[in-house]
Amino acid sequence: VREQIRSWFASKWLAPNAFKKRALVDRMHGVYIPYWTFDAQANCPWEAEAGHYYYTTQTYRDSQGKTRTRQVRHVRWVPASGVVDHFFDDEPVPGTNGVSHALLKDIEPFQTSELVPYDIAYLSGFVVEHYQVVLFDAAQKSQEGMENHLRSMCISQIPGDTHRNLEMHPAFSARTFKHILVPVWLLSYQYRTKTYQVVVNGHDGRMAGQYPKSPWKVGALVLAIIIAVLLGLFLTQAVDAASFDCKKASSTVEKRICASDRLSTLDEHLGRYYQGAAAQMGTATECLKLDQRAWLQERKAGRSAPRRRRV
Repeated sequence: VREQIRSWFASKWLAPNAFKKRALVDRMHGVYIPYWTFDAQANCPWEAEAGHYYYTTQTYRDSQGKTRTRQVRHVRWVPASGVVDHFFDDEPVPGTNGVSHALLKDIEPFQTSELVPYDIAYLSGFVVEHYQVVLFDAAQKSQEGMENHLRSMCISQIPGDTHRNLEMHPAFSARTFKHILVPVWLLSYQYRTKTYQVVVNGHDGRMAGQYPKSPWKVGALVLAIIIAVLLGLFLTQAVDAASFDCKKASSTVEKRICASDRLSTLDEHLGRYYQGAAAQMGTATECLKLDQRAWLQERKAGRSAPRRRRV
């Protein structure tokens, strides 16, 4: 177990270098953690609205004024209902407040099918924690967990592609509980002013833990991500700033536009203006199209465009 924790610490790139050199594993010890487990039979009617996707074809004009089509998704909503019947067996709730419940959740489940009656001989070499969570609080937390699980099962029954307005009406019967002790290897340590924990499932070796992070390494990672995003945006603008796809440029004029950042940006702006003008002119768009075709011919020939007539 100690070697497993050493390897785990060594794999944490964001941890401070000085921290990795500390012999923290010498502080690890075995603990029997108290748990409550709950059984219950659940009957859960539900109703919701099931959404089924369907698509229609929409016609639109691109930046060059060409007519294109695309598929637009819609949702058709229909009522749906059903019932979930499920038996919950040994739903666990930690009975301790001294160990992080989130970490314990990460190393669950414990093999409750192999439980044996309490015998003090099993406790040799282990510390035993007393229950710090009372039965009433544990039962409430267990029911919350069961209802979350029921919600997932109800959602899985809803037909279609999506859903909304799910309502459940769970009822529980045949409730029972047990209090048990589960074996955990626990490492609790302090780095600077903060306390961290590492836990290992004493049955199957599953591990979860917390560790400090170097602000310098975190800052370097954030800076690297920002640089990568900015570089991606720059390359995207450099390739696709023109009003057409530079990868498909064929004429001499188009290739010149794509080769110049200045011309590419101006052409992209011109495409936006054309789109805006076409949207405003309504039925008079045909006149604008004729002007655009004449201008494209002038541009292709490499001559200055004639002055546009008023429309």
